[in-house]
Amino acid sequence: MDKKQIKLVLFGSGDFPVSTFEFLASNYDVVGVVTSDDKCIFGVKRVYDVAIENNIPVYIPKNLEDDEFLEWLDWIGGNVYCVISYKYLPKCVVDKAEFAFNVHASLLPVLKGAAPINWALRYGMTETGLTVIGLDEKIDCGKIYGSYPCDISDDDNFETLFGKLSHECVHATCEMMGLIEKETLPAPVYQPCIPKECDAPVFHAPKLNIDNTTVKMFDLNSSNRSRELYNMIRSLSPNIGATFNMNITKWVETGDEFEFGGEFADVKNMTFKVYDASLVKKGQSWINIMYKGSDIITDWKHYMYIVPNLIDDYVVSVKRIQVSGKKILDIEDFLKGFQVYNKKDYFFNLA
Repeated sequence: MDKKQIKLVLFGSGDFPVSTFEFLASNYDVVGVVTSDDKCIFGVKRVYDVAIENNIPVYIPKNLEDDEFLEWLDWIGGNVYCVISYKYLPKCVVDKAEFAFNVHASLLPVLKGAAPINWALRYGMTETGLTVIGLDEKIDCGKIYGSYPCDISDDDNFETLFGKLSHECVHATCEMMGLIEKETLPAPVYQPCIPKECDAPVFHAPKLNIDNTTVKMFDLNSSNRSRELYNMIRSLSPNIGATFNMNITKWVETGDEFEFGGEFADVKNMTFKVYDASLVKKGQSWINIMYKGSDIITDWKHYMYIVPNLIDDYVVSVKRIQVSGKKILDIEDFLKGFQVYNKKDYFFNLA
């Protein structure tokens, strides 16, 4: 298909595809943009803004199968559809293009779904990438035309990995468009069909919600909780935050001078989010001295450490935190307002 014959329609949302769509708008005849009524995640420009700046017709459909939207697609007359960071396209839409492809932010078949960048970090992967696929009747199951690996460093979080993959997306899409122009598409690779008995969480990247962004301490791997907790926090950093539920109790002595005894009394239940953290090597003598059964250790001035497992070599150092209904604070500022709980025999336990 000669470049002059390509009438490109872009489907995307948010700011992940912005650089790619700007490149396409400058180098191809983009006849339409389909997007969502959404907000930027990290950038200052949305897919919608790219369309307006380049005087490209733009449509925000409520239902992709509405007759009005399908008629609009006929009116703009696109023949190649490029889909990046957008919802599933039904067959009635895909069939209107001569060729339709999607750039997905993982190395398929791993991490199919809405949040592959977050889950790559959550699972502690050291590599992820992009996959260019043809559109299929099942989500993220199309034939593979290209894969583009990307390393994940130990200090990457959602924002930095999002930026790496967004930048690489320009290259991947440019290469795919070149193959379409020259009509030299490689023989596609069929994704393996994963039997139910072999299925595993690593094949899925579900949409984020309150349940899967809330820390459940007892669900963490018993031997490596600090690393797993750190991975969860950085997968939601710096804009989403990992939610923690904490129970503050105090030890109340109930015995007399002849009999020692006591019980824990509830002081407060607190919900907070951690937006940034780091791993700190354990082994300092003060950790063993200060640990009395709390999941949290603090000097009430400079640090707040989560100690999810006594046998672990690391603790999680909280850097930015937000109590429900309050502002996000650096840990030192937070501890200034947390002094009300700086009392003898107070314990901090995470649910």
